[in-house]
Formats: sequence, structure tokens, C-alpha cells
Amino acid sequence: MNRIKKILIIEDERETAQITETLLKKRGFETSIAPNGLLGFEMAKRNSPDLIIADALMPGLDGFNFYKKLKTDDETLNIPVLIVSGRSHMEDSFNVVGVEGFMAKPFSPQEMIDKINTIFDTIHAKQSTIRKVAQKATKTVLIIGGKMNVIRKMVEQTEKAGYRIDFAITKSDALAKTIHWDPDIIFIDTVLNGVKAYELTKLLRELPQAEGKPIIGFSFGEAAKQVNKRDLAFIIEINELLKAGATNYIGTYDDYSYVKTLAKFLEPKNLE
Repeated sequence: MNRIKKILIIEDERETAQITETLLKKRGFETSIAPNGLLGFEMAKRNSPDLIIADALMPGLDGFNFYKKLKTDDETLNIPVLIVSGRSHMEDSFNVVGVEGFMAKPFSPQEMIDKINTIFDTIHAKQSTIRKVAQKATKTVLIIGGKMNVIRKMVEQTEKAGYRIDFAITKSDALAKTIHWDPDIIFIDTVLNGVKAYELTKLLRELPQAEGKPIIGFSFGEAAKQVNKRDLAFIIEINELLKAGATNYIGTYDDYSYVKTLAKFLEPKNLE
């Protein structure tokens, strides 16, 4: 169940503050009122509201200086602010300092509710993006390949996508890094140095660190061309790779398919 959102109203005109409070309470918000910017700032620090609605012109600390004070305090800098004013020309000045919302009077009650919902929707989208980026940064990718030019290409794309990456060229290195690094996904080239890809896949599947983890086969260069020529031996080798425990074979490497595969297996389905 969603938590009831708290809104702090900073307004020196009592009647206007009460009208706003009544409107917000009817829409399910929890409200509090401060008659000026100085008291509003103290209440914001104490109560951590989800949104502040502040008049642009207030005694003691006007809306502009209130916003700057709020955003320079570690305890309040993340609280969004909706400024309301009878002077529409002030909007540009507030937008320059980064205010989350501005409304020029007069406006209807529904317009205010719509503006509030837009601010909350924008914040939710930003928070969702931040969570996804943070989640991605903890995901690890291990590339097992036989050619450094291929590996460098995949490292570049992986880092662009926001994941951590390491690579291995030899069988021993691949097994050691799987054990010690515990990757979330493993990509294995069908052409390796000194070992068959399906043989190494069998060994990987015996490790607890690879249990349930996706192992994705891919081809590059001349090996990939063999598939197009329907080279029977190569097709058999791909089948052996899948039988050995590979999750999937994505065919000829290309940046788009690779990044799409990363997203499919690593990006959370629902972080909302």
C-alpha cells in the first residue's frame, strides 16, 4: 500500500492556506501549514514533507531565498518545491535555480492537483532510473574469449551499458574468475584457445558460482561465417554447447544483440 504523502504549505495569508489545505486533504494528502519561510524551513527539517507548496512573496524569507536555503541544507535538499505566485514573470527566475514546479495565479483547484501529481510522477521516474542504474552497477559480466580484439569490443559495450566486467582467455583463468568473481552472467566464445567451448561450459556448470547463472554462447569472425555456410561440424558443436549447459547461443556477435541480451538477463523486470 502506498504511503500517504505529506505536503507542507507555506503561506502568510491564513485564508489561502486553509483553502489549499482543505483541497489537499480531500485528495488524500497529509498537510501542515507554516505562516512564513523561516518557520517553514524549520518544519521541513523536522517533518521531512514529500512536497512543499510555498508562496513566492512572504515576509522574512521570500520564496526565492527559502528555496535556496532549502537546497543548501543536507536534510532538506531533496524535498521538491512548488512555488505559487501572482507574478507570472517570476517563473523564469525560479526555473533557473531549479524549482520543481511553478504556478501563476489564478489557477483552478484541479490545475493545482494536476501539477502536484506531475511533480510526484517526475520524482518517481527519476528515483526509478536511479534504482535501475544502481542495480546495474552491481551486476557483473564475465567474457570468456579467444581473441583480445573481440573482448575489447565487448568490454566497451558492457561498460557503456553500466555493468561491471572482467574477462578470461584461458580455461584456468575462466574457472578461477568464475569462482572468485561470482559473475551474474557469462559469455563464452565458440572458438577458444586450448579447450572446446562446450567442454569448458561443462566445467563451469559444475561450479556453485555458475549454478543457475546464464551462460551465453556467441561466435565472431570466421567461426560465425561457418554457420552461414551451414558447416555441419560447427552446428554439431553448437548443439554440444547447449547440451553442456549453455543457456542460449546468440549467433554472430553484434553490439545490438549483445546489449539486448545483457538487458534481458540482468535488468530487473520490476523496480517500480
